[in-house]
Amino acid sequence: MANKEMTLSDIQDLSITMLKSVDDFCIKNDIQYSLGYGALIGAVRHKGFIPWDDDIDIIMTRYNYQKFIKLFNNDKTISEKGLKLYAPELGNAYFCISRICDMKRTQVRKYYQWTDDKTGIWIDVFPVDCLPEDGGNDIRTQSNRCFYVCEAYASFSKDFTLKRNVKIFVRRIKYWKKSRNIEIEKYLKKIDELPLYGSTEYVCNFGSPYKEKDIHKKDIFDNYIRLSFGNIEVSVIRQYDTYLRSLYGDYMELPPLNKRVRGHTNNIFYWK
Repeated sequence: MANKEMTLSDIQDLSITMLKSVDDFCIKNDIQYSLGYGALIGAVRHKGFIPWDDDIDIIMTRYNYQKFIKLFNNDKTISEKGLKLYAPELGNAYFCISRICDMKRTQVRKYYQWTDDKTGIWIDVFPVDCLPEDGGNDIRTQSNRCFYVCEAYASFSKDFTLKRNVKIFVRRIKYWKKSRNIEIEKYLKKIDELPLYGSTEYVCNFGSPYKEKDIHKKDIFDNYIRLSFGNIEVSVIRQYDTYLRSLYGDYMELPPLNKRVRGHTNNIFYWK
């Protein structure tokens, strides 16, 4: 019997349960984090998920991120809850986004292979780094390259749009023989060469699709408050309005009806 596909409500409910575990862990270990991107809009505008959204993003300064990477998988309560961290720094992910994955209750059919393991629902974790004087364009390029190499390993599918299958075909021609591990090593080497966090005026997430819009003054990430997110409370940066307006403009205005759709329909989640 085929496993039951999860509804959007299922995905949101379990994601909040996972977020609660992450929040508890961060409080216990004195790690600062904030919701980011659409999840942060959800907390501010809806006091929970944007009604049509299906994922959670969190952001951390490089110091907090490194501490999180070091401690998370070694916490007994985390392993008991069936959560596992995948990160380029841990050598178990093929692109530059880190993910906290449910390994016990769910599984996902994904369109590209970003790890060798079979995982379930995830929360994305993005580090915030110093912006070097040259703008760090080589780091952005390498981050994108890691993603393109992953796309080159994706299988064609009748479930995809023609545009998606064509994109996979193009990536396969250009990147098929590239090593995903070597590309990740190149990315991490560039990250290691960055100035120490706090030594530059501006910071950014090099993996962000918003590029220059996602460059902020470093003091935005100095102070945090608590906001409601569904039935829990979570951490967000105090200057969330400045951050969100830089990315989205008037984020409090609802988008038109035709834009209120799930953003990750290529990934299909199932109950185990």
